[in-house]
Amino acid sequence: MTYTITIDTSKTQKAIGEQLWKDLDLADDVLQPTNDILPIVIQSSDTQTLQLPWELLYHSTYGSLATNPQFTLSRQIPDVPILQTPFEKKPLRVLFFSTLPDDLQESERLAVENEQVAVLEALLPAIKEGKVELQIPNDGRFESLKHHIEKFDPHLVFLSGHSGYDKGKGSFLFEDKRGFKVDIDEEQLTTAFIGSHVSCVVLSSCQSAKADKQRLNSGLFPTF
Repeated sequence: MTYTITIDTSKTQKAIGEQLWKDLDLADDVLQPTNDILPIVIQSSDTQTLQLPWELLYHSTYGSLATNPQFTLSRQIPDVPILQTPFEKKPLRVLFFSTLPDDLQESERLAVENEQVAVLEALLPAIKEGKVELQIPNDGRFESLKHHIEKFDPHLVFLSGHSGYDKGKGSFLFEDKRGFKVDIDEEQLTTAFIGSHVSCVVLSSCQSAKADKQRLNSGLFPTF
Protein backbone atom coordinates (compact mmCIF):
# COMPACT_ATOMS: atom_id res chain seq x y z
CA MET A 1 0.00 0.00 0.00
CA THR A 2 1.32 3.44 -0.93
CA TYR A 3 0.52 6.65 0.94
CA THR A 4 1.06 10.10 -0.51
CA ILE A 5 1.80 12.83 2.00
CA THR A 6 1.82 16.48 0.98
CA ILE A 7 3.73 18.86 3.24
CA ASP A 8 3.27 22.61 2.98
CA THR A 9 6.89 23.65 3.46
CA SER A 10 6.04 27.36 3.34
CA LYS A 11 3.87 27.03 6.45
CA THR A 12 6.55 24.97 8.19
CA GLN A 13 9.26 27.52 7.38
CA LYS A 14 7.04 30.38 8.53
CA ALA A 15 6.33 28.61 11.83
CA ILE A 16 10.05 28.07 12.42
CA GLY A 17 10.81 31.69 11.53
CA GLU A 18 8.12 33.01 13.88
CA GLN A 19 9.49 30.87 16.71
CA LEU A 20 13.01 32.17 16.10
CA TRP A 21 11.74 35.76 16.31
CA LYS A 22 9.89 34.90 19.51
CA ASP A 23 13.05 33.38 20.99
CA LEU A 24 14.90 36.65 20.37
CA ASP A 25 12.48 38.22 22.86
CA LEU A 26 12.27 41.50 20.93
CA ALA A 27 9.30 43.78 20.45
CA ASP A 28 7.87 43.76 16.94
CA ASP A 29 8.42 47.51 16.57
CA VAL A 30 12.17 47.21 17.20
CA LEU A 31 12.59 47.11 13.43
CA GLN A 32 12.20 50.60 12.01
CA PRO A 33 13.19 50.59 8.32
CA THR A 34 14.63 53.79 6.88
CA ASN A 35 15.63 54.83 3.38
CA ASP A 36 18.78 52.76 3.86
CA ILE A 37 18.90 48.97 4.03
CA LEU A 38 18.83 47.85 7.67
CA PRO A 39 21.38 45.15 8.59
CA ILE A 40 20.30 42.40 10.98
CA VAL A 41 23.30 40.69 12.57
CA ILE A 42 22.98 37.49 14.60
CA GLN A 43 25.99 37.66 16.91
CA SER A 44 26.92 34.82 19.24
CA SER A 45 29.92 32.83 20.44
CA ASP A 46 27.74 29.73 20.79
CA THR A 47 28.06 27.31 17.87
CA GLN A 48 24.58 25.85 18.20
CA THR A 49 23.02 29.32 18.20
CA LEU A 50 24.83 30.31 15.00
CA GLN A 51 23.75 27.06 13.34
CA LEU A 52 20.05 27.75 13.81
CA PRO A 53 18.24 28.51 10.50
CA TRP A 54 18.18 32.29 10.92
CA GLU A 55 17.48 32.66 7.19
CA LEU A 56 13.90 31.68 8.06
CA LEU A 57 13.49 34.53 10.59
CA TYR A 58 9.93 35.81 10.19
CA HIS A 59 8.46 39.14 11.35
CA SER A 60 4.73 39.75 11.76
CA THR A 61 4.88 42.95 9.67
CA TYR A 62 7.80 42.49 7.28
CA GLY A 63 7.49 38.76 6.68
CA SER A 64 10.61 36.79 5.79
CA LEU A 65 13.44 39.12 6.78
CA ALA A 66 16.12 37.30 4.77
CA THR A 67 14.20 37.86 1.52
CA ASN A 68 12.86 41.33 2.31
CA PRO A 69 14.90 43.91 0.32
CA GLN A 70 14.64 46.35 3.24
CA PHE A 71 16.99 44.19 5.33
CA THR A 72 20.17 42.14 5.20
CA LEU A 73 20.78 39.15 7.45
CA SER A 74 24.15 37.79 8.56
CA ARG A 75 25.87 35.90 11.36
CA GLN A 76 28.88 37.14 13.28
CA ILE A 77 31.25 35.75 15.90
CA PRO A 78 32.13 38.38 18.56
CA ASP A 79 35.65 39.85 18.55
CA VAL A 80 36.43 38.50 15.06
CA PRO A 81 37.59 41.38 12.84
CA ILE A 82 35.65 41.88 9.61
CA LEU A 83 37.60 42.83 6.50
CA GLN A 84 36.13 45.95 4.97
CA THR A 85 36.56 45.82 1.20
CA PRO A 86 36.32 49.22 -0.51
CA PHE A 87 33.42 49.55 -2.95
CA GLU A 88 34.38 49.23 -6.59
CA LYS A 89 32.32 50.76 -9.38
CA LYS A 90 33.07 47.79 -11.59
CA PRO A 91 31.14 44.72 -12.75
CA LEU A 92 30.43 42.12 -10.10
CA ARG A 93 32.80 39.23 -10.79
CA VAL A 94 31.22 35.83 -10.19
CA LEU A 95 33.04 32.49 -10.25
CA PHE A 96 30.97 29.30 -10.48
CA PHE A 97 33.32 26.46 -9.58
CA SER A 98 32.08 22.87 -9.59
CA THR A 99 33.74 19.50 -9.12
CA LEU A 100 32.57 16.18 -10.54
CA PRO A 101 35.29 13.48 -10.24
CA ASP A 102 35.18 10.67 -12.80
CA ASP A 103 35.32 7.90 -10.18
CA LEU A 104 32.08 8.84 -8.42
CA GLN A 105 29.35 6.23 -8.29
CA GLU A 106 26.37 6.85 -10.55
CA SER A 107 24.23 7.59 -7.48
CA GLU A 108 26.78 10.18 -6.33
CA ARG A 109 26.83 12.21 -9.52
CA LEU A 110 25.37 15.69 -9.15
CA ALA A 111 23.33 17.69 -11.65
CA VAL A 112 26.03 20.33 -11.90
CA GLU A 113 24.94 21.37 -15.39
CA ASN A 114 21.50 22.28 -14.06
CA GLU A 115 23.07 24.49 -11.41
CA GLN A 116 25.23 26.19 -14.02
CA VAL A 117 22.21 26.87 -16.22
CA ALA A 118 20.23 28.26 -13.27
CA VAL A 119 23.04 30.65 -12.30
CA LEU A 120 23.59 31.72 -15.92
CA GLU A 121 19.87 32.39 -16.47
CA ALA A 122 19.66 34.41 -13.25
CA LEU A 123 22.69 36.55 -14.10
CA LEU A 124 22.22 36.84 -17.88
CA PRO A 125 20.32 40.18 -17.82
CA ALA A 126 23.03 41.77 -15.66
CA ILE A 127 25.76 40.22 -17.82
CA LYS A 128 24.23 41.78 -20.95
CA GLU A 129 24.17 45.17 -19.18
CA GLY A 130 27.84 44.85 -18.25
CA LYS A 131 27.07 44.71 -14.54
CA VAL A 132 28.27 41.14 -14.01
CA GLU A 133 31.17 39.06 -15.30
CA LEU A 134 30.79 35.28 -14.95
CA GLN A 135 33.40 32.53 -15.25
CA ILE A 136 32.55 28.80 -15.21
CA PRO A 137 35.79 26.77 -15.43
CA ASN A 138 35.73 23.20 -16.72
CA ASP A 139 38.41 22.03 -14.30
CA GLY A 140 37.65 20.72 -10.82
CA ARG A 141 41.16 20.69 -9.38
CA PHE A 142 41.96 22.62 -6.20
CA GLU A 143 44.89 24.26 -7.98
CA SER A 144 42.43 25.52 -10.60
CA LEU A 145 40.25 27.11 -7.92
CA LYS A 146 43.26 28.92 -6.48
CA HIS A 147 44.31 30.05 -9.97
CA HIS A 148 40.90 31.52 -10.84
CA ILE A 149 40.57 33.27 -7.49
CA GLU A 150 43.99 34.84 -7.98
CA LYS A 151 43.65 35.78 -11.66
CA PHE A 152 39.92 36.50 -12.04
CA ASP A 153 39.70 38.10 -8.57
CA PRO A 154 35.99 37.30 -8.01
CA HIS A 155 33.70 38.98 -5.50
CA LEU A 156 31.31 36.02 -5.35
CA VAL A 157 32.18 32.32 -5.55
CA PHE A 158 29.75 29.44 -6.02
CA LEU A 159 31.39 26.21 -4.85
CA SER A 160 29.38 23.17 -5.92
CA GLY A 161 30.23 19.54 -5.27
CA HIS A 162 30.50 16.93 -2.53
CA SER A 163 31.68 17.74 0.98
CA GLY A 164 31.83 15.83 4.23
CA TYR A 165 32.43 16.11 7.95
CA ASP A 166 34.43 13.55 9.92
CA LYS A 167 36.30 13.57 13.22
CA GLY A 168 35.62 17.25 13.84
CA LYS A 169 36.82 18.47 10.46
CA GLY A 170 35.10 19.35 7.20
CA SER A 171 36.39 18.64 3.70
CA PHE A 172 35.47 19.27 0.07
CA LEU A 173 35.87 16.81 -2.79
CA PHE A 174 38.03 18.07 -5.67
CA GLU A 175 39.57 16.34 -8.69
CA ASP A 176 43.20 15.33 -9.06
CA LYS A 177 45.24 15.48 -12.30
CA ARG A 178 43.62 12.24 -13.50
CA GLY A 179 40.11 13.49 -12.76
CA PHE A 180 39.73 11.26 -9.70
CA LYS A 181 38.39 12.44 -6.35
CA VAL A 182 40.64 13.94 -3.71
CA ASP A 183 39.63 15.38 -0.33
CA ILE A 184 40.79 18.88 0.59
CA ASP A 185 40.22 19.67 4.26
CA GLU A 186 38.69 22.89 5.56
CA GLU A 187 41.98 24.51 6.55
CA GLN A 188 43.63 23.90 3.19
CA LEU A 189 40.49 24.99 1.32
CA THR A 190 40.32 28.36 3.05
CA THR A 191 43.92 29.13 2.06
CA ALA A 192 42.63 29.64 -1.50
CA PHE A 193 40.65 32.67 -0.29
CA ILE A 194 43.21 34.33 1.98
CA GLY A 195 44.19 37.75 0.64
CA SER A 196 41.48 37.70 -2.02
CA HIS A 197 38.58 40.10 -2.57
CA VAL A 198 35.97 37.35 -2.27
CA SER A 199 33.12 38.77 -0.19
CA CYS A 200 30.71 35.84 -0.42
CA VAL A 201 31.04 32.07 -0.85
CA VAL A 202 27.95 30.01 -1.70
CA LEU A 203 28.53 26.40 -0.62
CA SER A 204 26.29 24.02 -2.55
CA SER A 205 27.37 20.79 -0.90
CA CYS A 206 26.18 18.31 1.69
CA GLN A 207 27.24 18.56 5.35
CA SER A 208 28.83 21.98 4.73
CA ALA A 209 27.06 23.45 7.78
CA LYS A 210 28.13 20.71 10.19
CA ALA A 211 30.36 21.74 13.08
CA ASP A 212 31.56 20.61 16.47
CA LYS A 213 29.27 21.70 19.30
CA GLN A 214 32.24 22.92 21.34
CA ARG A 215 34.33 24.54 18.60
CA LEU A 216 33.30 27.56 16.57
CA ASN A 217 35.90 27.03 13.88
CA SER A 218 35.25 23.42 12.86
CA GLY A 219 33.44 22.47 9.66
CA LEU A 220 33.37 24.19 6.27
CA PHE A 221 30.83 26.92 7.02
CA PRO A 222 32.24 28.00 10.43
CA THR A 223 35.81 27.91 9.10
CA PHE A 224 34.87 30.22 6.23
